[in-house]
Amino acid sequence: MKRAVLFLAFLFILGTMSAQQTVEKTLIKPVNLQGNSDILVQLDGEVNIKKWSKEYSQIEINIKAFGISDQILKSLVSAGRYDIDIEYKDNAVVLTTPDLTKSVTLRGKNLNDEVIFNVYVPEVSNVKVTEQEDMSSLNN
Repeated sequence: MKRAVLFLAFLFILGTMSAQQTVEKTLIKPVNLQGNSDILVQLDGEVNIKKWSKEYSQIEINIKAFGISDQILKSLVSAGRYDIDIEYKDNAVVLTTPDLTKSVTLRGKNLNDEVIFNVYVPEVSNVKVTEQEDMSSLNN
């Protein structure tokens, strides 16, 4: 009987640990600046701007998701949740993440994920990080 109780307790702890699993993934997205030096960044998550001596730009997307499996995270990536839209407006490159603002429900619970964007830009770039409300006035 004592063994059965210990076994059940072990299974409960194991189940709790797997339910609280944290998975991480890093994606790299190249950005064609098309000769523009102005970059407007509207990415839903933590944004770090890093200037470098290269002539191109890229975004490193670090994703940390809680309570899901690696396979589910891969499916979310494939479905485009972490895609970045690149638009060219008024001699500037505009970077947005439209799908990150959408709510995702898995097994009756909202997805809990954190995203950090490291945006690498040429040293000569003028970068402005804005909120979604600010972007609407810039696009008109």
